[in-house]
Amino acid sequence: MVIKAGKTLLLIRYNNYKKTDFIDEHNMVVGENGYTWMLKTGRKLMEKKLTKVIEESAILILKAPKGSGGGYYYTEIMDFYYGKQKYDNKFPEYYYELVEDENLWQVDSLDGTWIKIGQIKPLDKDIAENFRLVSNRKTVFDIVNSTMSSTLYVDYDKELIL
Repeated sequence: MVIKAGKTLLLIRYNNYKKTDFIDEHNMVVGENGYTWMLKTGRKLMEKKLTKVIEESAILILKAPKGSGGGYYYTEIMDFYYGKQKYDNKFPEYYYELVEDENLWQVDSLDGTWIKIGQIKPLDKDIAENFRLVSNRKTVFDIVNSTMSSTLYVDYDKELIL
């Protein structure tokens, strides 16, 4: 897959839940169904920006937590919607545990921005850290560990081959 220089991609920092591996769990569902749905809780992603990402690159970059190595991954975005899970959504079973966990105050329902994705693959850290924020042109390397935002819109100054 080739992404032209300057095209917008979505970068999301994720967390693993207890001993559950976010990447492995989602890839297992993809292996069974050809896709999975990923839930982004909290503030709803802006439709205009998410649509732009899909039109320009359809690429989601995932940043692992430091405790899991801090690596980067990428996947294709196939679709999205807002709201509660639909009856036929395919997603990791541990999502139901998130809702029931009384210590996890951020997730009280499976409601938010649902993103349909494909197989999640590792991304070279040197590539990922050279992505630039669309808003101010700072590199991901310069801000990813100091920003409170879990969602960043980024691009790359050169053609990107994934």
